[in-house]
Amino acid sequence: MPTFADIQPGSYVEPGLVPTTVSLNLPVGALGLRYSLSPAGDTPTGWLDYTEPIALSDSITTVTAYAYTSQTNVSGYLTGTFVLQTAAVTADLAAGTYDTRLALSLACATPDAEIWYSLDGSVPAPGGAGSQRYSSPILQDDRLAVQARAWLSGREASIVFSADYDWVTAPASASLPTGVYASEQLLTLACATAGAAIWYTVDGLDPDRDADPPVGEPYDGSAVAYSWGEPGLRLRVRAYGPGCQPTAVVEYRYLWSNVFYVDGVNGDDNLNAGTAPGSPKKTIRAALALANAVGGTDPLAIRVAGPFSYVETEPLRILRPLTLSGSYDTAFSTQNTIANLTEIRYNTSDPGTTAVPAYTLLLNHVDGSSSLDSFRVYAPDGTTDIGVAAIVLDQTAVSFTTVRFSGLAAREISAGVAIRDSSPLFVDCTIEGGTGGSVTTGEYHGAYGAWISGPLANPEFRGGTISALGDLGAALGEPTRSAGLLFTEEARGLVGGVASNTVVQGGQAEVSVGILFGRGAAPQLLGNLTVTGCGATTPAFAAGLFIDGASPVAQGDNIVIRSGVTPSPAYGIYCIATDPLYPANPQIGDAGSTITVRTDGNGSGALAAGIWISGQYASGTIQACSITGRTAGAGPTYGIWIGDKARPQISRCDIASGDAGAFPAYGIHASNIEQAGLLIEQNRLRAGVSSVDACGLYLEDVMFAKVRRNRIYGSDAGVPSSGVDLVANTVGLDGVLLVANVIMGTNQPTSSGHFGVRHRVSGGVVSRPRFYNNTIVVDGLTSDAFLNLADGVAAQARPYLVNNILYGATSSVAFRESLASGGNSNPAALLTNSLFGMDSHYNDNTVPYTTAVTINSGILTGDGDCAGNVCLDVSAGFTGGALSIITIAFFFVYDWHLAGTPPDPLVMDGTNLRLLASSGLVSEDFYDFYGNSWPAAGLPWPIGATGP
Repeated sequence: MPTFADIQPGSYVEPGLVPTTVSLNLPVGALGLRYSLSPAGDTPTGWLDYTEPIALSDSITTVTAYAYTSQTNVSGYLTGTFVLQTAAVTADLAAGTYDTRLALSLACATPDAEIWYSLDGSVPAPGGAGSQRYSSPILQDDRLAVQARAWLSGREASIVFSADYDWVTAPASASLPTGVYASEQLLTLACATAGAAIWYTVDGLDPDRDADPPVGEPYDGSAVAYSWGEPGLRLRVRAYGPGCQPTAVVEYRYLWSNVFYVDGVNGDDNLNAGTAPGSPKKTIRAALALANAVGGTDPLAIRVAGPFSYVETEPLRILRPLTLSGSYDTAFSTQNTIANLTEIRYNTSDPGTTAVPAYTLLLNHVDGSSSLDSFRVYAPDGTTDIGVAAIVLDQTAVSFTTVRFSGLAAREISAGVAIRDSSPLFVDCTIEGGTGGSVTTGEYHGAYGAWISGPLANPEFRGGTISALGDLGAALGEPTRSAGLLFTEEARGLVGGVASNTVVQGGQAEVSVGILFGRGAAPQLLGNLTVTGCGATTPAFAAGLFIDGASPVAQGDNIVIRSGVTPSPAYGIYCIATDPLYPANPQIGDAGSTITVRTDGNGSGALAAGIWISGQYASGTIQACSITGRTAGAGPTYGIWIGDKARPQISRCDIASGDAGAFPAYGIHASNIEQAGLLIEQNRLRAGVSSVDACGLYLEDVMFAKVRRNRIYGSDAGVPSSGVDLVANTVGLDGVLLVANVIMGTNQPTSSGHFGVRHRVSGGVVSRPRFYNNTIVVDGLTSDAFLNLADGVAAQARPYLVNNILYGATSSVAFRESLASGGNSNPAALLTNSLFGMDSHYNDNTVPYTTAVTINSGILTGDGDCAGNVCLDVSAGFTGGALSIITIAFFFVYDWHLAGTPPDPLVMDGTNLRLLASSGLVSEDFYDFYGNSWPAAGLPWPIGATGP
């Protein structure tokens, strides 16, 4: 088959590279070549003998050729198409916007080609509608939309060129930038567009030459000196270029000086600028209006001589860095107080119908170099439908020192300070909320000292007092809810941490909270800080801290968190998290902290908890805190209540329930926790006075918890009392580990019904908590150091006790199993424990065990001379059945004579060892060893006891 020799098929457009002929190669062995120039796609006809290069005379040429060796022997066909195209049209201007009208030139690199163009959006063609043959540069006003194409005989037309052009006048400019000037200046205007006409206004209107009548004046090009009046010169300029679109309006603002003088004695409302004492003085209104008019970023100074009490009729908006200072007799650079400015007020014209948020001061984008000192700002008078605040900070980092912000009344939300994505500093300030109305549809409706929101919010409150209600707001009625501080929407911040004490408190409301943390907030609470939930009245709910899906940090010395007086219910800290998007992970205390958390008052019939933690997404740490549920009164009380799958870690705390009267009192109460993470370690847990139930540690339906190295106490008053109470109602306590704890049920030797540890299991539940190396002590008449109680059919109460000391004191039982009728229970396993008590191991079940009772390597003692008492009694458990195996090794029986003196060895007899009250003992591995030293084998005295 032949091949193309020099030129290959394709499109050719570059000038000087367009071929005129095509050559073919004769294959080896072929006699000759034939070719056809039929149109593309047609069947080749009119075959010609190939004798010389083939001429390309048309714009599109298709060559088909074959080789032959004889008249009947033909090779395969070679086909190729050659396109000869006109070069593309080019322009001398790139598409875009130009501030001067320019002529557009077109060109084509193909010699002698004709260019045709259109300006109406149609595709150009020679002689076509809307098409023009290009002969000279194109010039048109305003806008130019060009399409162009080139043609040459014998060539394909070029591709279509398309471009859009805008002729726009360059912006008019002034010779002076916006700013503050100490004296009058010469002002000129200019425009980069040649021949442009400039129009301007000084009254705030947009100049418009084409309006009827025209707005503004034409600028004649001469320099002009303006005597600027209040509130400065607001210059607006616009330029009109020939054949171009006019420019947008550009605004310039000018002010005489960056220092304004306010005289509290001789102040007036005139608008004459004053640059030195003795000149006409401005009011606060005029000075702040000038600040707004100028704009820019240069600091503005307002210097006050007074006293000055100011009442406004609309919000004072401060839109640039501002410094207010006192007496102008002192140089501004050294003056940092405005003690003579006493107050700023804003009165709404119609206080009952305002439908938008109302505020007195708005600081927007004010940087951290600004400061405001020593005066008072009032929120608007009256009420609004939305909310009210004395001051609103939006993306502002200004500093406040000894300023007082006072909120007033609102129908839904009231605050002394509202902060959005800002990082202000408040030093020794007084911040007061107002009165939120009774509307409860909103998430945070109510009264707040300061409302902080937004992920960029990071304010600091150092010293001073922050309260939900002040002397103005409190007189107007109680809101639905109140909080001294509200942090929400991922806000951060800092409270306290200075030598002077910082006080934060809620108010008189249905729900009263000292600090409310919501939706991802993560501020820090530092030292010298007192947080109180409510005031003198009794709310429906009160808490020092309310944590709702937030992760605050409280670490520092001398932090007191309290519910307030007589709340119902009351919480020092209330923490909840049910939304996975907003988990609660508070960090309360650390090794260097001194933190007190408590409730206050009597609160008749009310629940009280030092800390309440609830929700499956609540965790966090509580360290080195003193936590008290209640000081006195009635109602259930808890040091810490944990529930609904919460998993905090609690360590090195002193935790007391407080006194509950006729209600339960728990040091720590935890229930409904089925996942790992609950840790209670190195704490002191105490139950207060209760005539119903007093317990140092109460775990109900808790799994995978670790309780390590704690000192746990029941109550010294009230019945019953227990150190630890384990309850299995719906799930067991598998995975609950109690290691190296000291547990005391009570210290009442004349009272009955107490327990060191009580393990209670309802029917059908398997519960297997584990005890390792604990010391369990109880005192009192007919009390148990460890009570294992199963209730119901097929209950499985099987705790594991390894290396523990169970000490029943002089008249108590060290270990007792009490299984309900028909129990079929799996008894406890006691391995290498030491049991001291009247009946060291006792079973009062009425049905036989079905598995072994194991007492291995233990020390068991009786009471007195063992006359009439027993050291070990499991006989009741064998009535009507058989015991598989009992292994008793290293078994000591002592005769106790005098407390604190070494006991005498006593030969064991059937009086004090009852194993075989009925038949059925399969095997007995029994070793009788005699000891004559005390403590035996280096055994220490149980903590809290003076000896047997």
